[in-house]
Amino acid sequence: MEYKILNINNHKEYEEWTDIISNFNVNKTDFYYLPNYMDLNVNNHKNEVGLMFYVRENNHIWVHCFIKTKILNYEKIFEDKFYYDLETPHGYGGPISNTENEFFLKKAQNFFFEWANRNNILCELVRFHPLLNNQIYYNSIDKIILNREIRFTKLNLITEELTCFNPKVRNKIRKAYKDNLLIEISKSKKDYNDFKVLYFQHLNNINAENFYYFNEIYFKKLFDLINKFGFIVTVKNKSKELLGASVFLGFKKNLHSHLTAISKTNKFSGINNVLLYNAYLYGKNNNFINCNLGGGISCNQDDSLLEFKRSMSNSKSNFYIGYKIYNEKIYSNLVNSYKKRYPAKFKINSKHILCYRSND
Repeated sequence: MEYKILNINNHKEYEEWTDIISNFNVNKTDFYYLPNYMDLNVNNHKNEVGLMFYVRENNHIWVHCFIKTKILNYEKIFEDKFYYDLETPHGYGGPISNTENEFFLKKAQNFFFEWANRNNILCELVRFHPLLNNQIYYNSIDKIILNREIRFTKLNLITEELTCFNPKVRNKIRKAYKDNLLIEISKSKKDYNDFKVLYFQHLNNINAENFYYFNEIYFKKLFDLINKFGFIVTVKNKSKELLGASVFLGFKKNLHSHLTAISKTNKFSGINNVLLYNAYLYGKNNNFINCNLGGGISCNQDDSLLEFKRSMSNSKSNFYIGYKIYNEKIYSNLVNSYKKRYPAKFKINSKHILCYRSND
């Protein structure tokens, strides 16, 4: 068994990473595993690096893509060493493989664990991919937990007759067309810039958490991704004022709803419905099989966002998270130190495996 570590900051390794993911079976991989998406999520000013761990034995392959982050501000409890944590990028991830051979998968995981221990990895958080059900490739970690329901749409069931939606949704979509709203699929820089303005207005209107206020570097990289792997759906009124817009990203068979913004001054109902419906039509016509909407804001079954996604989708799956602690003693000391320094934040974040980060 052999392995290699690929780094997104190395041009040659970046290209090799792309080739590895591109050559995976269409049912085994997705957009979230490309180095382009990893680069979108890595902040090089915060001691982070995007890596791929690649294991091969004969024709069997096991791949794990993650962000490795140096743990700062706790040096006194680290016994003169630096420690790191691992995390899948925002969205979904977790290992993928071209085989379900139990012996190989067990061996590959142990190989990775040995590397992690040799390289002072303290702990790891994994967000598994709900459309790939790839937790079977990483079942040797400490715990896998069902987090929430997610919704997706099988695009072959989408028709122009709207029969796949309930009567309320059908009426909203039809009314948008009767109101002569301008609905377009775009990759233009102007529409993207207009979307950015609307996005920040939308965040302010809903009192969103700071996490969602991405910086300018993020938006520059996102525009590059849209041009390679996605599109924007825009809805405008007769005066060409932007009422709503959504960014979609896709690779192989899966399309993903990435970001959405709706104008506070919008007087038309059903803008969200129209955005998704037109993305479905475009995705279907461009050979995508599924469009993933994700889950609700919370894990609750009556979450309002989840209810909306149920009304606009025809399928569901489960989103799992997992974790592994590589050094129980040091990890425990780290969490206890965080608890003493930030008791209020600890009460809120204590169940999060990377809770100690919330003082950033």
